Amino acid sequence: MSTATTPPHAGHVENATTERPTPQAHAAGSSITGWPLALRLILRLERILLSVWIISTTLLFAGLGMGISSLYPTVADRLSYSIATANIVASHALNGPPVGLTSIGGIAVFEAGWYIALGVAALNIVLVARNSRGTEELGRLELLRAGVFGVHANLVALLCVVLLANIAVGSGAALALIATGSTATGSIVFGAALATIGVTFAAITALAAQVSERVRGTYAISFAVLGVAFALRAIGDAGSVPFVSWLSPLGWAQAAHAFADNRWWPLLFAWSVSAILIAAALVLESRRDLEAGLIRPKPGPSVGSPRLASSWALSWRTYRGPVIGWTAAGLGIGAAFGIIGADAEEMANASTAMLDLMGGFTTGDIVDSYFAMSGLFIAILASAGVLVALLRTRLEEDSGRADLVLSVPLLRRQWLASYVGVAALTGALVLLFGGLGLGGAHALRTGEVGAISEMVLAALAHLPAVLLFLALTIALFGLAPTWTPAVWALFAWSAVATLLGPALQLPSAVQASSVLEHTPRLPGTAVLGAVGGGASTSVVALGLLGAIIIVATALGFVGFSRRDVR
Repeated sequence: MSTATTPPHAGHVENATTERPTPQAHAAGSSITGWPLALRLILRLERILLSVWIISTTLLFAGLGMGISSLYPTVADRLSYSIATANIVASHALNGPPVGLTSIGGIAVFEAGWYIALGVAALNIVLVARNSRGTEELGRLELLRAGVFGVHANLVALLCVVLLANIAVGSGAALALIATGSTATGSIVFGAALATIGVTFAAITALAAQVSERVRGTYAISFAVLGVAFALRAIGDAGSVPFVSWLSPLGWAQAAHAFADNRWWPLLFAWSVSAILIAAALVLESRRDLEAGLIRPKPGPSVGSPRLASSWALSWRTYRGPVIGWTAAGLGIGAAFGIIGADAEEMANASTAMLDLMGGFTTGDIVDSYFAMSGLFIAILASAGVLVALLRTRLEEDSGRADLVLSVPLLRRQWLASYVGVAALTGALVLLFGGLGLGGAHALRTGEVGAISEMVLAALAHLPAVLLFLALTIALFGLAPTWTPAVWALFAWSAVATLLGPALQLPSAVQASSVLEHTPRLPGTAVLGAVGGGASTSVVALGLLGAIIIVATALGFVGFSRRDVR
């Protein structure tokens, strides 16, 4: 076992050699001294994420544009779609304002473009959180500031990376839409709106990183803002109070009305707000202590509770807040889908794309297909919660805290099992409460009380897939820890292939590569079909999932027991 090292404090630089800047010289220098070096460092660390992010987003919009072009080849087809969609309030709540629906690009953006925008917002949150507060929490930023880095060098460099990445994402989306038959002006406006959403949530996360002392708090604040923003936007677009959309950063971008009015001023408003948030983040960063936040946690008791004596109790105590947050998110997204379940058939009949999309999720009718699709959204959220929870093991190891805990008489497998248990509990609770929200909201509207248990079962049916993500992460952590984040690539591909595979008419073999393609799609399906059959999952497929979960988990535990702790 390697021993933990204590990073030198910035105040120790008085004894440095004459080649290193003295504290006085450092203080006299610019607060952004060293930002080009920080820029290269962040690009080096995030090169894989940024490359996959930009390329996959471009390919998604290319596939989306080709799919819409084939579904609505003529102006008459698109006009019929626009007329049928105009009066379906539920689709406005989910997809955004129904504008530009007589064009290929407008339909593509309405059907899936704003869902992809949510992914762009989430990726910006992750990128900023782990390279700002995450770097600070690990002690790396203290080392960098002890050298030639100014107070704002890391944050300024990070914001430059964010800006370049979002411009690349927006440009790729615009070029993909243009190449598949969309108008150039509308495509450019939408690409700019997509980049605007990314930059706005990057700015929100940069400010949140100054408020919270821990990276998990930064994630909690930022994703809570994203959830509230989606809810406000949905209420404004679906209700009789459209001004509510202007309270949402998502609503600002959608107000550009790409492929219709093509307005630039809402995007300028969003960029102005982002500039204010960034300025506030920089001011707070210059005034707070390193590794401190605007909101300090309350001091704990002077004597630890005997209930914290076990590794499991400690893991639960340190992560119970995020578990509650993920569970609440599952309940919320379930309720959001459940409340409009009664309109599923009307939505599908108004949109060939939506009909094709829903029809691929189960062997039942359209309403069953809609709820099966909703269950998949909940499963995707649960899988993300599991990955975030278990990847804390890497943070504990990198920070040196794992060394301290394992220096006491504690078996490695017990330490790892505590994190695995918390992660598995997170996934199960998200599925359970997501199903309760889905069925409960539907029951409140229709009076079908039996739908509650039916929807809970539909969500929990995806537990084997969620546990497979967990098992693969355990295997990577134990056998190849530096490759552990690669599980996010499998997660992203599984989500895209499963949700958009039917609409993009991907080959069945390609869709079968998704982890989520091998669990039952309830309601309205039978566990009878061939292995990898998607909606008709076989008993053999479930057995194979179970075997892979057991083997991958065992390999991960054995590997961690034998390798060095870094």
